[in-house]
Amino acid sequence: MTIQQMLQAGRVAAVADPHLQQLLDKQACAEVMMTYCRAIDHRDEELLRSVFHPGSQHRHRFIGPSSDPDRPSTPDEPGDFVAYAMGVLATHFRTHHQLGNIFIEVEPGGTVAYT
Repeated sequence: MTIQQMLQAGRVAAVADPHLQQLLDKQACAEVMMTYCRAIDHRDEELLRSVFHPGSQHRHRFIGPSSDPDRPSTPDEPGDFVAYAMGVLATHFRTHHQLGNIFIEVEPGGTVAYT
């Protein structure tokens, strides 16, 4: 999710000070990463869907849409990453994510960030 999309979705406050804005943007990115981990570890489909913007594509053992619950899905061919992840997680007793050094770079202009 780009910072601009997060701003439009109301998830990041917009402030006049560019340095403060960059800190808010980085924190918002870190929170998306932590929310993803929590959703996976708690097998929370709704929460997992919330971390992806509409139209996002996924490449994480699964190639295709990140979250499109309307896309047809079968056990052999999930319609989106979230469906795929929920199927994989159903085979696990528990999972655990631990985030370490979170380093987020925001491109000049503040519309794209990388981890």
